[in-house]
Amino acid sequence: MTLDPLTLEKWIDWCAHAPELAIARYQAWRIFFDLDDPGQIEYINNSGALEERERRFLSWFCLDHLLPNDALPIEQAIRALVLEPKRAVATGLVHRSRYLLGVVKDILPGVGTSRATGCPQAFFLQVNREQLGVYSTTASASLQRGEGVILTLVPNGSGGWVAAPGWVRWPTSITPALRRQLRGLRFNPLQVERYLQCRPIVMVVPRNAAQQMPSKGLAEAVQRMSDAARELDEEGLVLSSEEWQDFALPYLMREKPSPQHYIQQLLTRVLKAADTETLNRVVDLAMDIWNHTPQPDRAGKSAYQLDLESKPAEKARKRSSRKEP
Repeated sequence: MTLDPLTLEKWIDWCAHAPELAIARYQAWRIFFDLDDPGQIEYINNSGALEERERRFLSWFCLDHLLPNDALPIEQAIRALVLEPKRAVATGLVHRSRYLLGVVKDILPGVGTSRATGCPQAFFLQVNREQLGVYSTTASASLQRGEGVILTLVPNGSGGWVAAPGWVRWPTSITPALRRQLRGLRFNPLQVERYLQCRPIVMVVPRNAAQQMPSKGLAEAVQRMSDAARELDEEGLVLSSEEWQDFALPYLMREKPSPQHYIQQLLTRVLKAADTETLNRVVDLAMDIWNHTPQPDRAGKSAYQLDLESKPAEKARKRSSRKEP
């Protein structure tokens, strides 16, 4: 079988309304939007519209959230709506879904065009050295060439991909350096939702082999930066822990934390490093410092500490949801 966007939407719509999934949807909704966190939520770039939030939730719930029986909700939709032998094929397709950030390479006018709207329904997505042909009922008509987009893709069984609902337009520009390493960026739907909510998360950027492991604390992160700066003869990056905190906090303490402006300001201190690989190394080290900088409005905890604290709570919620009828 060849999966098309309307069929995927039909499966997801079944998951959204099936009475047997009502309890699971309620519990998953609380997890996805972190409703147990009393912190203030202010969505960026109008991403908090109810319809957009629902579509992001359904994409995660159907294709990434495991039910107590360790099955995906969309597997139940397939069992209800698809007959054998296509059922086994459909199940295999959804199991190979991918959640990723890519750059729109080109919109394909006339390819997969909707008869109802006349809008193109296909585009090419660049992910590192991969170029993926993607079919979508909504994204193709809204995205522009060069934009970054985070979305879940399901293989269509014929060499192409179908975009699940709830795609997110990346709110900042994709630099050439990041464009080369998009597959190194590690994303998951819960982390992206926290980012859209302006809640603290670990901003994960690509790391070279020497920087795969995060530092154990701010002092170690600063020492790593100082060692690299001396090696690169970039004395403007040799700062104390206190000086790095003073540098990062104005961007961390904004109403909407701004790592992109932090990096832009940081790069004004880089005088000699010109090649992409060296700049990426400096950005990696700077983001390690960002993630370890204590935040006064978060009880002096860093993004890494907050992320580590959230993981046991997440596991506890999942265990609790499995015990409930």
